[in-house]
Amino acid sequence: MIDPALIHHALPDRILTERLELRRDSVADARAVLAAVLASRAELAKWLDWVVPDYDLREAVRNQRRAVEDWRAGYAFQWRIWERRPGAATAALGPPQALLGSIDVHSIDWRARRAELGYWLASSAVGRGYLTEAGRAVTDVGFARLGFAVLTIRCHPDNVRSIATARRLGYHELAFDADGVVRLSRRADPGEVTP
Repeated sequence: MIDPALIHHALPDRILTERLELRRDSVADARAVLAAVLASRAELAKWLDWVVPDYDLREAVRNQRRAVEDWRAGYAFQWRIWERRPGAATAALGPPQALLGSIDVHSIDWRARRAELGYWLASSAVGRGYLTEAGRAVTDVGFARLGFAVLTIRCHPDNVRSIATARRLGYHELAFDADGVVRLSRRADPGEVTP
């Protein structure tokens, strides 16, 4: 296990890309998460087992609290994907416009320097390259700041959009788990990994 103080030093609470702000989870975001999930439930429920018919604010708050605790303990790191305000200066973005989805690093094995990348996107945000943009940023953090040697993305074999995103991110080592889940991995280039 890595020292939590090192995690907090190496890991950014906020990652800015050209169009996005990836912001560390907060319980205050529970209502926005609930709204995005409910608006996208039909699509998300196909691939995510936690999107259940009775998903509500209480469950959203519970999940946000768990994400905050996991971050502190170094078990998983989750950022919400927010659309940046057009024309806002980088230093003073103000409140983001819309919650687009989520991206995280989980199933961390610090000794083997391996982890998984997971993500979901609101149905209204699909097809605009947001996950590719967010995925590049978080993959870079995983290799350069957290020192992982291998990152993996697991997808249902019928989730062609998610598999296509993984491939655009350079995850090409293909395997199938015993449960039929597609596993795509990417190894860090020697210059990408911290020692």
